[in-house]
Amino acid sequence: MKKDKRDMVMFHKYPHLLYYGMMNKTNSQEPLSWYGIECGFGWYDILNRTFLKIHKLCRQENIHGRVRVVQIKEKFGGLVIYYEFNGVVNHICKEMIAKYIRDAEVEAYITCETCGKPGKLIKKGWWKTICWKCRLKKFIKSINIFK
Repeated sequence: MKKDKRDMVMFHKYPHLLYYGMMNKTNSQEPLSWYGIECGFGWYDILNRTFLKIHKLCRQENIHGRVRVVQIKEKFGGLVIYYEFNGVVNHICKEMIAKYIRDAEVEAYITCETCGKPGKLIKKGWWKTICWKCRLKKFIKSINIFK
C-alpha cells in the first residue's frame, strides 16, 4: 500500500510516535517511512485510539520521543504494530504500551479491515478480517457480474 492523506493526518497527530513515517524515504530505512500504514482504513479508528493512549502515557511519564512505531501492517488477517524504545523507559510504561498494542491487535481480529464494522477472520485464500457486506462486495467484484 502507499501513503495516503489519512496516513499523513495520523503522522501529524502523533509525531513523537510516528516521526519516521514523516521523513523522506531517502533518509530512512524504516518501513513506515517507505510504505506508510499498511492496513485498510477500517482499522484506523483502532490505531487512533491506541496511539492516543500511548501519547497520553508518554506525556504523563515524560518519555516523548523514547517510544516509536516502526511498522504498521496487516498480516494473516490481523493488525501488527512493531515498535521500539529509545533511551530509558521504565518497566511499567513498557508493559502498558505492550498491553495497548496487544489490545489493538486483538480488536482488529473482530473489526472489518475495510469499513471498521464488526467483522470475522476469513481463512480462505488470503486471510482477511472482513464484514459480510464487504465480503459480498469483494465477491461480486471478483466475478465481474455487473461489468
